[in-house]
Amino acid sequence: MASSTTPKAVGLWRGLRPSLDWEYIMNWTKAIGIGSAILFAALWAFLIARAVSLFRWAQAYSGGAGSINASNDVSFSGALLASYAVSLLAALALAWFLFRRPRLVFLLPFGLLVFAVIEVLRLQPESPIVLFPTIRPWRPAVISLAAASFAALFHCAPRSGANERNA
Repeated sequence: MASSTTPKAVGLWRGLRPSLDWEYIMNWTKAIGIGSAILFAALWAFLIARAVSLFRWAQAYSGGAGSINASNDVSFSGALLASYAVSLLAALALAWFLFRRPRLVFLLPFGLLVFAVIEVLRLQPESPIVLFPTIRPWRPAVISLAAASFAALFHCAPRSGANERNA
């Protein structure tokens, strides 16, 4: 009885493909690009909402107090809000690059974007400045723009073997 079930088990195991098949994964890059755009848009929209809340609070506090600390909070929260908006645009640009020309090399820029999001979620800089700010307000934007720049470079670079196909 054991011998009759053995060929089915072997056939099933061969159909599972235990190793990663990069060609199969690269066929799904458009769905991965759209999914990553939705994920990063949702994360940055959440962070932008927190920055808007800080900006409104800082404006109300600055209107009542009129001190230098209050104006520092307003400028910091405005810069943080602009930084988050730039990071959102960079994430959407990276997802567009992946959607237009899928490549495995886009893992590096996506890693940078994930690092920027995790850093902001971990440090939560959307709070009033007491002595020093938690992070520099433009740091997430710089990391995101670096990721988008790498993605643009990878997007514009010719594929390997392009010269041989054209010749």
